[in-house]
Amino acid sequence: MNRKIIITIISLIILVLIGGGVVWYLKVYKSAPNQPVTKNGGNATATSTEEIDTSDWLTYRDEQYGFEVKYPREWDIQNGNPAFESVVTLISPETLKNIAAAVAREKATEIPGGDIVISIINTKNMSVNQYLENNIGPGNIIYYNQTKVNNSLAYEALLGGFGSYYALYLENDNIIYRMLFELKDKKEELSETEMNIINSFQFIN
Repeated sequence: MNRKIIITIISLIILVLIGGGVVWYLKVYKSAPNQPVTKNGGNATATSTEEIDTSDWLTYRDEQYGFEVKYPREWDIQNGNPAFESVVTLISPETLKNIAAAVAREKATEIPGGDIVISIINTKNMSVNQYLENNIGPGNIIYYNQTKVNNSLAYEALLGGFGSYYALYLENDNIIYRMLFELKDKKEELSETEMNIINSFQFIN
């Protein structure tokens, strides 16, 4: 058989195979739903939850930093520590019992922190997105996603260190807010109450 004919036949076979691959790719991948993003730029919504009755909840309002958040009246609330950038800590009845038990056993290392710590973060004039990006690495931020909290742009993140902690970051009027869940290391572990606390967070100026 003529050499040119053989080359032509082989070329046609290759083209057919490539064309078939393209068709297969379009059918399988383009029709698949978008997957969650595990870094910046995602569109996952972290805070959707069922409605529960919050009519008897109390409200913590901070005029200095311009935000308020609701919490169940049986929860305890403690002022934060400016040295650690925290503004307020919300503590559930279960965590209060665990703290009391650890204190009674004189086991300081077993004393849990609060359930939700709201802090003002010094980002050194960086936007929240820049701050998260610059702090990704060992012992810091493991990953983050774009999300929403009460219709405000937010970022959910997993923080590393001695353990791992779920957190939400929001930005308003050049202030960066963080809601840190000291006893939870992923969104799926949040209780319905915690989800509703998140959704009650709002800026007041």
